[in-house]
Amino acid sequence: MLIKFFPNGKGAGAGPVGYLFADEVLAYDANRDLIRDADGQPKTVMRDPLPEVLRGNLHAQVQQVFVSKAYHTLRNHPDLRDKAEYQTQLVISTHSSHIIDDIDFKDLRYFRRNGGNDGIPMDHTAIANMSELFEDAKDELQFVRKHLKLTHCDIFFADGVIFVEGQAERLLVPEFISKSFPELSSRYISMLEVSGAHTHKYKDLVEKLGVVTLILTDLDSVNSGKKSCFPQRNSDQKSNNDTLRIWHPKKEPLDDLLSLPDGEHTTNSDGAPLYVAYQKPVEISGKEVLARTFEDALILANFESDFFQAKAKIKAAKVDHEEGTKSLEESLYDYVKTLKKGDFAFNCLFHLAAEKNNKFDPPEYMHKGLKWLEDQLKPEAKAET
Repeated sequence: MLIKFFPNGKGAGAGPVGYLFADEVLAYDANRDLIRDADGQPKTVMRDPLPEVLRGNLHAQVQQVFVSKAYHTLRNHPDLRDKAEYQTQLVISTHSSHIIDDIDFKDLRYFRRNGGNDGIPMDHTAIANMSELFEDAKDELQFVRKHLKLTHCDIFFADGVIFVEGQAERLLVPEFISKSFPELSSRYISMLEVSGAHTHKYKDLVEKLGVVTLILTDLDSVNSGKKSCFPQRNSDQKSNNDTLRIWHPKKEPLDDLLSLPDGEHTTNSDGAPLYVAYQKPVEISGKEVLARTFEDALILANFESDFFQAKAKIKAAKVDHEEGTKSLEESLYDYVKTLKKGDFAFNCLFHLAAEKNNKFDPPEYMHKGLKWLEDQLKPEAKAET
């Protein structure tokens, strides 16, 4: 709530939202005790609007009311209001995603920390003007604006951002981080669920923020008729993933993506460190196997686990693979098509929760991407950036 701390520490509780913008309020003395008149009735006083803000005591709803009403309250004076000759400026410094959620992104000024360079040989801060992106936003940024408003705006405060394809990744990647990448658990990571068809629309914002970014996306193989299919080398297949085609590595043929060297998964995207991870070949029973999505990649990474081998179709797929009667890519493609991906993810979580020693290894492409992110966010690495 918007009141001052008093010497005895009273007065830090929540109060009615209307109190934030009341012109006449109850009178208190320096000890935060109510002042009463001779008849014992509480006295009131007139006050200037919006006194000192105690950010730590503003719950989410009050923060949003504050930012939506503050400017109007400052202008609510007969000499101001609709008179254009007088302008009012309001500056709010915040670490709150709730406040960001309630304002137009074009009004944001983002303080971006930069390491030393040839021009400025020391750490320094640059101010990124979001109006340059959102004043007359193109279609991609209109999508970004709407998507962030519907999800969460913490990308503006994060040490790093992870884009994931779907619900299964959003539920399981935090588990991979907590078990295999504990240093990442101590960083502020914003995780956004955006399919590969749309992740590239965040490119301009990521570059404007300069935020360290990991994209965990899918190979999404299609045949020459642009129909979904299980992945195969040397078969004129392509990826249907716009992020791989438009942002990085700017390749579409499946063979080119499968053969991409590890070092070329990362780039500097106009000042923003970027790593794009997707399914790469793995070896099962001495044979190369390809995955198309996170679900079949997770199965392959944990192929011998009791959890997956207890499933009849996966056990049969193993036999067919070893005997050469049907490719594992085709078997898993057929199996994944029958899954409800939300149920698949929750079943995996229930398995992890059932016993302390239950675990899944992350697919190799995810492991490499998360290791890169962990290294990028180490203090010594950020100091060198």
